[in-house]
Amino acid sequence: LEILVVNAPSHRYGAGEALVEQGCEDKRIFLVQSGRICSRTSPGEKLDVRQAGTMLGARSFFERGNRGAASTLVAEVDSQVLVIERQAVEAACRVCPAAGARFFRALAMNLGVLVQSQFELLEKEECEESGQPLRELRRQSIMA
Repeated sequence: LEILVVNAPSHRYGAGEALVEQGCEDKRIFLVQSGRICSRTSPGEKLDVRQAGTMLGARSFFERGNRGAASTLVAEVDSQVLVIERQAVEAACRVCPAAGARFFRALAMNLGVLVQSQFELLEKEECEESGQPLRELRRQSIMA
């Protein structure tokens, strides 16, 4: 795992600069070192903002075929990002399967944290829209 990060090139993206355009086939994982990266839809709607220590691009990294990136990634401010190419991960897995397993375990854990935070955000928004306490919304969803 460390070898992938140590050998990954670090890129500087200026404020407003795109890392990836929506729809482009891109098989890279981005690890934000500093700054903020915004995920946007093609009409420009802001979906999410990631800061240092977070990862982007996992879905496109794992997808087969030519679906392309789900959103456009844009640096909100000057940002430093490590870029891990799919070929580098595949090569590391061939050389040291245990390192590959650790990489994918870390990736899965990162995705789990992301899914949980998105779920909590959706719950909060639903509470605000309905005016009901979270406990009541959860009870209703369990009863359904």
